[in-house]
Amino acid sequence: ELTATAGGNIYIRETAKSELLTSSLNIASTGIDQQIVIYNSSGDITVDSPFSGGDDSIWLAAGSSTIDGNINVNANLTTDGSFLGILAANNISIAANISSGDSGRIAILADVDPFSDGIGAVDQTGGLIGTGTQLLELYAAQGINLTNTQVAYLEAENTTSGNINLTNTGNLTANSVVNFASDGEVNLVVNSDLIVGSISSDTVTLDAAGSILDDGNEDTVISANSITLTALGNIGNFVDDPFDLTPMIDIALGDDELTATAGGNIYIRETAKSELLTSSL
Repeated sequence: ELTATAGGNIYIRETAKSELLTSSLNIASTGIDQQIVIYNSSGDITVDSPFSGGDDSIWLAAGSSTIDGNINVNANLTTDGSFLGILAANNISIAANISSGDSGRIAILADVDPFSDGIGAVDQTGGLIGTGTQLLELYAAQGINLTNTQVAYLEAENTTSGNINLTNTGNLTANSVVNFASDGEVNLVVNSDLIVGSISSDTVTLDAAGSILDDGNEDTVISANSITLTALGNIGNFVDDPFDLTPMIDIALGDDELTATAGGNIYIRETAKSELLTSSL
């Protein structure tokens, strides 16, 4: 077992183990709002027993420019601090709860080796990510699949292949969600309201049990060849001012179709086409 206690920050780098288990660590900072960094440059990290940062920020990192390290979260990984980061050169697998402090940031980043070689996915098979107030930041090369999140804000990017799939409990503001993969998809399901910023992919599908609303910024759009919007409430909003279109959902539709289904009203503004054909609607 490795035991480390400090009044300030703690940085541990393992250079020999192919797999570092959190059950072999006994680490605590007695300071306030410090940084705890666990880095295995020679292989994987597996959270095999609950790991808590107290009121400190936590960073877990695995792999290097020559080692495709993975991170497996099989037990709860939590902190009351403002930041929790999981960074892997290869894949990240989540099967237990992950959370930072209220209004904090959770970063789950795969394929973050110095060369970003296009290998690395984020996948969730169990647990809950967030407690309803956090910003969730996601990055991967080969797809992001999160089945159970409870966060307030989302920023996500996928670069090479696969889709971005996310199911969230509570209101969600999707600040920026981009899938650069050819024929890639962005699929967001929210059991309340979904507030839309910039979303870009070949196919975008948004489903909200509440309303799908615009972020009020005319420079942020949903950009895709195919767009499907489904809401039990409204899609977009409207104010009684012909010069104020900011509450409407801004889209840039490509060569395919827009499908919008709402229990309430639908207010959508096309921003990119020089000619909009009714056959695309």
